[in-house]
Amino acid sequence: METIVPKLDTILVPTDFSEVGNAAVQQAVEIAKLHAGVIHLLHVVETKKNETVEECLSLLKQSAQTTSYTQFKYIIEEGDIFSTIDAVAERIDADLIIMGTHGKVGFQKLLGSNALKVIDSTKVPLMVVQNKVITGGFKNILFPVSLADEDRQKTTIAIRLAKMFNSTIHIFPRYESTKTGEKQMISTILQIKTYFTKYDVSFEVAPLLTSSDNFEKKILDYSAQISADLIIIMSNSDDHFIPLFGSKEEDVLFNSMKIPVICVEEKKIKKVRFSTAG
Repeated sequence: METIVPKLDTILVPTDFSEVGNAAVQQAVEIAKLHAGVIHLLHVVETKKNETVEECLSLLKQSAQTTSYTQFKYIIEEGDIFSTIDAVAERIDADLIIMGTHGKVGFQKLLGSNALKVIDSTKVPLMVVQNKVITGGFKNILFPVSLADEDRQKTTIAIRLAKMFNSTIHIFPRYESTKTGEKQMISTILQIKTYFTKYDVSFEVAPLLTSSDNFEKKILDYSAQISADLIIIMSNSDDHFIPLFGSKEEDVLFNSMKIPVICVEEKKIKKVRFSTAG
């Protein structure tokens, strides 16, 4: 029997009114319109900038009016971008934050090369989008699995999206070179499969890898193979600027295929590992 899963009713979209900021608004609409969720558009005013509230409000409304959606609320705050986003997300009890980025080679004041600072600042799942909007829902969600992850947290957001869009989740396990690691990975995959089955979510398990070399590249290669339109990863601020999945986390977040990526910062959330006891 299908179990009821909470919808993503409250989405926060910080924007600097750039092209990628508008793409984040459009992507939020694609998610919210299925169940009349509310999109909160946020602009953070830096104290050194000469921006009036009226000007910012007008620009926020213009961003909303580029869509046919009507369930918007507008927030203008003064302060530091990173702490303000987190404070607002907590205040409105956001289910998801969506932000635009130009990627690794570009720069914008809102995100740009500081994407990891935004992710580190909040416990709310954060979707990073580039100047490409996925329409019609996320049909194929790539779900990389590493023993370093707290995958139950990542599984929760995957299930919520899969139920909304009738998605297939593609479980993509990292190669484990030791017998102990291999047994732990098999156990973890079984638990994830049990969890997805419980919530009547369609899933597939990718063929096991034969080496651990450049797992990040393998993630992106497999994304292309299955035509993934969303990737969900965990993030650990202690590992930033240290290779993650065998390469830099930024390479997944700012992938050249412009696939949206949801990132959950594991240190901000109570850690609950999968176990054979469930």
